[in-house]
Amino acid sequence: MKNKVLFSLFLLISISAYQTSISTREKTKELSIIKETLRVERNRKNVLIADWAYLNRLERLEKLSNKHLNLTSIKPSQTLTFSADNKSINFSNLGFKQKLALATPSKKPKKLT
Repeated sequence: MKNKVLFSLFLLISISAYQTSISTREKTKELSIIKETLRVERNRKNVLIADWAYLNRLERLEKLSNKHLNLTSIKPSQTLTFSADNKSINFSNLGFKQKLALATPSKKPKKLT
């Protein structure tokens, strides 16, 4: 009877150890797959960073802007003058005869107590 109990106990421990071994192998395989996926994604990220740096080179962007945007320098005649004396903006240098009056508060703000 004692031998049967010991044999049953040995059998249970062996089965448990075998299941643990199989589970450990499965988890090790999962871990290696995750590590490989991480390596691939890091490599992709590095490629994207390099592409972004290449595409945003100043010389390249300058060529593209010259080709597609047709930008010109700002001329002094295209600017507005602001007069602090009469609180208005003069549009005369742009060909307009009107002045734009700026809003000013009609009352002084109350002091906080």
